[in-house]
Amino acid sequence: MLVIFQTDGAPSDRWEAVAQAFREAADLPIFWMFVGLGADAVTKGGFLDGMDNLPNRRVDNVGKMGIRNVTSIPDDQFYDDLLGEFLTGWLPAARAERIITV
Repeated sequence: MLVIFQTDGAPSDRWEAVAQAFREAADLPIFWMFVGLGADAVTKGGFLDGMDNLPNRRVDNVGKMGIRNVTSIPDDQFYDDLLGEFLTGWLPAARAERIITV
């Protein structure tokens, strides 16, 4: 399952609680793709980068793309960026770990 989560900033919850939820979800057949919109979303080192690079997971189940201005990106690049890590990273890893069997 692919979950696309559009956001314009970090959650109000505690960072570590959110990180732990994604660690636990790494055993489930779910990949979370965060699409950050706006200037803050393309800044390195923020919340989305932290979730994308979260250690201690069975598989990398979180992706991130930041878009400063959604109208400035061509459709084909948008969809390549949106689906790339899901198709070439998570899907093979989830199959190898037998999280999914299709």
